[in-house]
Amino acid sequence: MEFEKAGREDLVEKAKIEIAIVEKYMPEQLSEEDLRKIVTAAIEKTEATSQAEFGKVMGAVMPQIKGKADGNSVNAMVKELLQKN
Repeated sequence: MEFEKAGREDLVEKAKIEIAIVEKYMPEQLSEEDLRKIVTAAIEKTEATSQAEFGKVMGAVMPQIKGKADGNSVNAMVKELLQKN
């Protein structure tokens, strides 16, 4: 944290308290296993068989995981699982 580097412990504590409050209201993040199940189901549902159908799979996955998983992680997992098909 930048405040720690600057030696501003007064601001560090304030920022940590604010982060803790925000985290209470954030949706719980999906585990990698749960995300893999959702992506696999979307691939089966869309009948995607190649990287060319990446957008179709992402379109099916994103509404299900909104706010529950990082988009970059989802992107990487979709690419990984489509390569295995």
